Amino acid sequence: MFPDFDEAAAVVPLELLLARSSVAAVTVGSATVHRDGFALDVVVRVREEVRPVSERIDDRDWFATDRRAGVPEGRLFRFGVRFPDGTTVTSLDGVQGWERRSDDVPMLVLTVSRGFEEAGRGRLFRLDYRVLPLPPEGELTLACEWPEMGSR
Repeated sequence: MFPDFDEAAAVVPLELLLARSSVAAVTVGSATVHRDGFALDVVVRVREEVRPVSERIDDRDWFATDRRAGVPEGRLFRFGVRFPDGTTVTSLDGVQGWERRSDDVPMLVLTVSRGFEEAGRGRLFRLDYRVLPLPPEGELTLACEWPEMGSR
């Protein structure tokens, strides 16, 4: 699932602005490609004044990967990839950690989620999504949606 130690992964700079609203922006900085799949470096910025509406919901819950996590669906950040053959994988597919279902079933896994305060400017979240297996040759489509933040 990670590149073998004897494999040199290729980093492809993307610098894509995927979505933007008055309170949030989502960018994809790069893709790291190896023989079994690839990783996407996604950065989410949220303005300072935006806070979770409930004491019980932490802002990290915005990035839950399972609808059963108890976070209202409209609050969840959704990220997805469409493969050239039309297959889609999303951040809400409920894959936990590295529970691999099958080598031939595509999956998207959030492997790292880190949040940072940006001195008086808001919060920045770095998300590392792994996509397995490597898709067939052709165009990939990246998409995100975050109803609570007005991003599509």
